[in-house]
Amino acid sequence: MEDFYRLQDRLLKITLIFSAIIFVSTWFTYSMHIALNYLIGACTGVVYLRMLSKNVERIGKNSGGVSSGRLAL
Repeated sequence: MEDFYRLQDRLLKITLIFSAIIFVSTWFTYSMHIALNYLIGACTGVVYLRMLSKNVERIGKNSGGVSSGRLAL
């Protein structure tokens, strides 16, 4: 599980760094409105990634099924 937590943290950090870089690039290239739309999508993606990692963690602890609560996002 230690490897899983390290991978989870690494993926989250990389996603946040790329999101910030692309947000700033989009802001300078296009307009603030388009950049904010991208940022909303990126934040939704980060929330989905966190929900997915929590479900994967839960599968590792017990053999129960996966919930479909992520689909609402």
